[in-house]
Amino acid sequence: SPHIRSVWRSKPKPCNSAAALGTRGDMTSKLTMDAAAGAALLRLPQVEARTGLRRSEIYRRAQCGTFPKPIKIGKSASAWVSTEIDGWIAERVRDSREAA
Repeated sequence: SPHIRSVWRSKPKPCNSAAALGTRGDMTSKLTMDAAAGAALLRLPQVEARTGLRRSEIYRRAQCGTFPKPIKIGKSASAWVSTEIDGWIAERVRDSREAA
């Protein structure tokens, strides 16, 4: 008989977990068309490099509203607006400096 191996998976972190603490509420996009005109689009590897977060955490935080959501740029391609990512990073720095 074939041997079936079960795969252990951890439970997803809730939106109010320690990983989501230190945020200033929902990261809803307040980007205007003027600001978007000078913004670049970042693909996932670039967002990971800029933020230090991995794919699963980026998508989890976006779903919770504590990280900018990606936009669709094609049928199966998404990207993040660079000014939203830069704003998120600046907010983390501000929170860190205020806590210190």
